[in-house]
Amino acid sequence: MEKKYFALKTAIFLSFFLFISSPKIRAKEIILGVHKYLLFERSIDRDLQKMIKQDFNFLDKVEIPDLSERESEIFGIPYHVDQTKSKNEFRNWIYSRIHFFIKDTSSEKLINKIKVYKTDVDFPQALDFPRYDYFSFGTESLQLENDLSGKSTFQESSEKFMSNIGTPIYFTGKLQHVSYKLKMRSGTLSHSEIIVNSPRVGVIQLGSALDDVKYLINSSNVEAFSNRILRLSILFHEARHSDGNGNSLGFLHTRCPKGHSYSGAFACDFNTNGPYTVGAEVAKILLRTCKTCTLFEKEKMNLLILDSLSRRVGKEKYAYEPICKTAISTESETCDWNFYSERIGPNK
Repeated sequence: MEKKYFALKTAIFLSFFLFISSPKIRAKEIILGVHKYLLFERSIDRDLQKMIKQDFNFLDKVEIPDLSERESEIFGIPYHVDQTKSKNEFRNWIYSRIHFFIKDTSSEKLINKIKVYKTDVDFPQALDFPRYDYFSFGTESLQLENDLSGKSTFQESSEKFMSNIGTPIYFTGKLQHVSYKLKMRSGTLSHSEIIVNSPRVGVIQLGSALDDVKYLINSSNVEAFSNRILRLSILFHEARHSDGNGNSLGFLHTRCPKGHSYSGAFACDFNTNGPYTVGAEVAKILLRTCKTCTLFEKEKMNLLILDSLSRRVGKEKYAYEPICKTAISTESETCDWNFYSERIGPNK
């Protein structure tokens, strides 16, 4: 009788465990929108997982200063006289764009995790794409090449903080009319299959530079306020790559023009609400609240902010550059390609 009772309890426990670890249930919950749940690949270092989770907890609890109309516009947040709403929407902004974290790995191993989920897929704005000769997913992200023959290749950058790889996978699928899935081991006995049917799926690959002391603002304390600002600004930068549609899909980086510090590199943005602007604005907003930051930390952070803002290479900083549509639905009004082509030639 006791053995039978023990077996019954074991069966109930295992059923419950399998239910809560079901990848389909998790994926459905996460992809539906703003859901404060972050899923990490099991092989990611535990300390690194803890650090990222603490950064998000920090964002949830830190005092957010009042947002200006311009800051609200950059994030696509309605400007509220009641700043409580604006601040909550600012915090939630990232949760609708980042959901999964995977370990940095070789291109070959990453591609082996990506499988076809569905063929003959009808995509929104199926004929509209960012121009390959003008744009790239950037130097801090995985580069994606496509030859339209059904083959795709990821190029690795030598050292990176993190990369939003969900968008290039979606981008490749859209080119090929195929929906892909990414397999991720999320627990001892569980695997999650991430269906990449939207740029908002938010799959972030963590790079080797993220916890490298030489890149920290405060090299003596990884948990310092200034270091959290740095990491959150990079996370928001990558989150912006989960936005866009048609011509603006992924808010891809463009090649920096002649005379720029990063001339020839895909390390600049045209639009004023692109990834570099978003990252810089997050850093500026959070830096206003930092009471423990030293003068040295503030100056170092301000230099990084200026570097990011210098990567906007349109006609002027604000007046004439387009605010690209951030929605992922079938909107007709996106970025104007004539605007781009007149200001920078194709990638030769």
